[in-house]
Amino acid sequence: MTLSWMNLPAGVTFEIAPLADLGQGLMTAEAQSLNPQAGERRRREFMAGRCLARRLLAPHGYGDHTLLPAADGAPQWPPGMTGSISHCRDLVFAAVAATQDIDAIGIDIETLARFHDELARPILTAGEWALLPEDPIARRRQMAIAFAAKEAFYKYQFVLFGEKLAFQDAEIHIQASKQTAAIVMTNPEKHDHLATDALVHYALSGTHVAAMVLRCHRPENSGR
Repeated sequence: MTLSWMNLPAGVTFEIAPLADLGQGLMTAEAQSLNPQAGERRRREFMAGRCLARRLLAPHGYGDHTLLPAADGAPQWPPGMTGSISHCRDLVFAAVAATQDIDAIGIDIETLARFHDELARPILTAGEWALLPEDPIARRRQMAIAFAAKEAFYKYQFVLFGEKLAFQDAEIHIQASKQTAAIVMTNPEKHDHLATDALVHYALSGTHVAAMVLRCHRPENSGR
């Protein structure tokens, strides 16, 4: 699946692939980590995400790494690596990077067709809602970008800060000409540090939106 990206930082490796094409089995420990009550769809999504992530890890020497979930459910990446996995109904999206290049990544992929006013109303802030266009196609696209960017940001910041956020805690300011977005925290006194140096990139096709939030590696002696 091709989505058009602009100006992604160096050091990030990613792939978006049809879920149906990623049918390889799980490592034994990964299979055991799944909830026994997980349905067939959940099992296929989990398996496809691990399969794609391992494909991206292989050039770094971790092609048979067991990606067990941590207590919060996020994959436990190999030493010196960070990454993120997402899926929608038909696609799987994975991204990885060496921590010498990227401190953390959060990603999300969504199907545009699922978005409508009723779904978006509790997700968007009043400011985001006021900026929605009237044109139904553009309106749906903007809802999807905001949702995907928030989901990606929440994954990203959890790696670094461990905060549990609600949709209303962040506002997405879309810069369409650059396919980027700025993150503005709605409670800056409490949350402003979460968005410092976070870079938001998104990509669109006629049917999907994908978002990636990351922070380029910041050496401890950088003074920031």
